[in-house]
Amino acid sequence: MVDNYLEIALIFALALNIIVTLMVAKSDSFDKAQKVAQIVIIWAVPVVASIGILIFILSDRDPKLPASPSGAGVNEKVSQLE
Repeated sequence: MVDNYLEIALIFALALNIIVTLMVAKSDSFDKAQKVAQIVIIWAVPVVASIGILIFILSDRDPKLPASPSGAGVNEKVSQLE
């Protein structure tokens, strides 16, 4: 019975690594060196790295906030005394 759980866990880890490897390879968020480094990390530290990079890729897909109007933002004056 324990052997079945181990096999299921290994198959899950392998499938997760393959899925995240393909997602990293197809991602436009990284340059070639970053993709290679992340794929090496995924296979060196299988489950933890796969989940971490998967979360990063999925969070990077969120729609970006619209740009603030010109003159607003960090350089905007807080008071008229400045």
